[in-house]
Amino acid sequence: MPVPGAIQDSDRYADVVREDEARYQQAGVSAVPAYIVNEQYLISGAQEPDALVRAFREIASEH
Repeated sequence: MPVPGAIQDSDRYADVVREDEARYQQAGVSAVPAYIVNEQYLISGAQEPDALVRAFREIASEH
């Protein structure tokens, strides 16, 4: 088991994190939370549950 704080105090995963950051920035993510559905649709920012349900239904109806 890692020692608490050991991961944060190292740069062991820095490259992986930077790659993830770049990928999500290229996908248009600029806020959290952000939902990427089917690697095609982006729902950005906090949404009310009803808004998420509508978005998911709309996406599902397209397939």
